[in-house]
Amino acid sequence: MKRTSERRKRRGERLRMRLERTAELWPVGNYLEFFLAAAFTQLLFWVLIAYRHLSDFGEVVDYTTWQWSTFAVILSCTMGWMMLVGMGIASNLWPIVYQNTPFNPSIIRAALSMNVAGQVVVFIAHLLLQRQVGAADQVLTIGVSLLCLSAFIAASPAWAYWRSGDHRRITWGWLPLVPAGFTMLLALAVAGFWLEFLVGREFSFFSRGMFILLNVDLLWMTAGFACVVGHLQRRCEWPLLTGWRGRSGIILLVMAFAIHTGTMLLDHTIWNEKWWIELPFILPILWMAFLLLPPILRRIAAPGHQVYNRAVVAALLWLPIIGVLAAWEALYTNTGLMNARYLMLFGFGMQAAFGFSIWMHQDHKHLPEVRRRQPLVFIICLNLSLLVHLLYAFAEYPETPFKLGVDSIYLTYLELVTLLFAMVTWLGWWIHEILLGLHDWHKMPLFYSTMHQADDPYILGEE
Repeated sequence: MKRTSERRKRRGERLRMRLERTAELWPVGNYLEFFLAAAFTQLLFWVLIAYRHLSDFGEVVDYTTWQWSTFAVILSCTMGWMMLVGMGIASNLWPIVYQNTPFNPSIIRAALSMNVAGQVVVFIAHLLLQRQVGAADQVLTIGVSLLCLSAFIAASPAWAYWRSGDHRRITWGWLPLVPAGFTMLLALAVAGFWLEFLVGREFSFFSRGMFILLNVDLLWMTAGFACVVGHLQRRCEWPLLTGWRGRSGIILLVMAFAIHTGTMLLDHTIWNEKWWIELPFILPILWMAFLLLPPILRRIAAPGHQVYNRAVVAALLWLPIIGVLAAWEALYTNTGLMNARYLMLFGFGMQAAFGFSIWMHQDHKHLPEVRRRQPLVFIICLNLSLLVHLLYAFAEYPETPFKLGVDSIYLTYLELVTLLFAMVTWLGWWIHEILLGLHDWHKMPLFYSTMHQADDPYILGEE
């Protein structure tokens, strides 16, 4: 017994030293800078997509210029302001969850500055596109370099956590590291894709497919899944991935992603004429819905008032809808699943990350769950915009089973206006929180201050 007690004391002392180092290096509250920067820079993205949809840009430019523009717009979204939200969540919670800080705050701030600068540069490059193509290429090269370097730096701590085994400290600790790994791979791949365009003045069919696979499918599908599981199972302690769902369910999900990745590679190499080649896209989407929706809906419908994150649950509810739309697009259109991927990106990935970030901030304020303010205007406007896009996707093609009898330009106006309202509401939310809502802010967020007590009740209980 005496020897056991000495071992526990030594282990406690090591943990205390690690916690002191974490407290010293942890960039407290830096997530607010990331979220506010994302809220401002998303408006630049809205201006770009509004310009592409409402002007005659698509009619007056050639195919090469349209490829250039599409690459820039997608990049400014997935590796720009959406990436900033992921960076803020990771840099704030990883030191607490993994009890280690393998990065310096100055590195994280540098990643933030480079990302914001990269988005601004991409926006400027797009303004130059129709006047000075050569200058636009040079400016976009700077923007791509900044965004790729920012993403790689921000995601690199995941490799340190994996090598040190810190992910084993908690259940499903490896899950948040998966999208970080895809981010590092994406940063390297995007730099290569842009070099290919500069040399040949076009993206190859293979590069376009890999860009979408890494940038949209793998990165933001896994990021959305990690946010949902991290919030509802770890933070809210809802039993989601238990029993067979946590064993064979996850294995089958990995297999679904592998099948989708393999068919994407085949689709962009040798089998692009097969009628079924795009259908495996729905496998990970529907399997995630099957794994998570039944236990979540049972929990919400259980007797008693259930307080839950409406944005995260709304993100999950989009999964079966996206699956149906993707199957229809794969069988009856030649869109390349463009509309399904758009809904997956904004309806699932972005909405889950935004919902996670709001709850995390309210944890820092130590607000009881029943008193938490939900961003209902943002949720309503965003999902209304997505519903309009869904109607537009079904009504745009002659193969659709129904007709709305409404000019598609009016649906485009409605979609853009509701999306703008959602973005402005998101910006207003964070401006209000930073200016008026930090009086009750705490360094250690609610729940996370006690999540390791079972591992060491003697040390963490004193914090």
